[in-house]
Formats: sequence, C-alpha cells, structure tokens
Amino acid sequence: MGLKDQQRALAKLFTLDSARCDLLSDSDHMKEEGVVIKDRFFGSDELSMQIFEFADSLIKKRLGQVRQHIPGTCNILKNKLANIFQEYAKDKPTSGIKRHLYDSLMFMEYLDSNYSDLLSSNIKKSIFKFERIWLRAFLSHRFLYVNSFSFDVGEVIKNHKFFDQESPVVLGNPRVCFWFKISKDKDLVYREVYPRFWPARLTKDL
Repeated sequence: MGLKDQQRALAKLFTLDSARCDLLSDSDHMKEEGVVIKDRFFGSDELSMQIFEFADSLIKKRLGQVRQHIPGTCNILKNKLANIFQEYAKDKPTSGIKRHLYDSLMFMEYLDSNYSDLLSSNIKKSIFKFERIWLRAFLSHRFLYVNSFSFDVGEVIKNHKFFDQESPVVLGNPRVCFWFKISKDKDLVYREVYPRFWPARLTKDL
C-alpha cells in the first residue's frame, strides 16, 4: 500500500461512518478500491473503540467551528444540537481552506430539509435566514442581497436573548440589511438602514 492509499484509507476511516462500519462488518468495500487496512488496524475491539472515539472527537471539533459561524442557529437547537450534527456529519467529511464555512452552510441546508419544524417561530426563522445569508455572502465571488428584518437580528444573536423574548421593542427596531461583494478579491460590504415608519404587519407576529 502506497502512502497516498494509506492517507486516503485513514481519511475515510476517521471521517466516514459508513467506511468504519464496512470494515467492522468484514466488507470488501475498501479492498475494491485497492486499499487493505483491516488486518493492520483492527487487531482488537479496544483499537476499534479508539478509532470510533477519535472519529467522534473530530466531529465534535467540527461542531465547535460551526458554532462560531452560526451561533444563533446552534442556540436555537439547544440540547438537540449535538445529536443532529452527529447525524449530519457522520458521512459528510470536509476539506479545503474554507471547509468550516462550507460545513456550516451545508449543516444549515440539512436543517432546512430535515428539521424545519425547529424553526417554527418568525424570530427563529429570521435568525436562521440572517446567518445563512452571511455564509452565502462570504463564500460567493460576487454577491448582492437585500432583505428586511422586523428586529435587530445581529444584536439578538450576539446577546443570545431571543428565546424568551416576545416584545419587538426589546428585540430592537426593524431594519433593511444590504450585503454587497463585487469580486472574490474584495471585502464583503454590509450595511443596515432604519426606516422611520414600518408597516404593522412586519412586527405583529413577533
């Protein structure tokens, strides 16, 4: 087995739940790719457990990075976050310079497809949308987006105070948010505008 084959096999072993399960169940899945690592790495149940523990620690490390990029969304999930992220990440490895940004965005897409019921209130939907726009803006070469929010989403995320709040006055004033990026070499520009008057329908459901 060459060095590249060893690296590829170990990467799958530590980042793909399906690869670990295949090896433990005497599957020929890895052998079909010209990589034979079972006899070398699975000499005992203890070693198998260590591999799963290390793989789990990698997922926890990924989750720590994701928390930094989408803190509001992670706070919405509360004690369900770890299990949902484990479910998402077990067969979705990441790579590249911006892998944590992509990981965060893919996790949000996963939530939108499978756990939209956890984003039921208008406040939570706004927080989720706000953070997803930011990720798409950072990852785009060119980007232009305008959206209105019925409260100060950024401040609410920063202070982690939105779960028990019901008053739009406490949550901050409505605003129009602008994201603009002219090319991948230019910085993302973000601006907020605070109109003096707002239609009542924009705040009545908060």
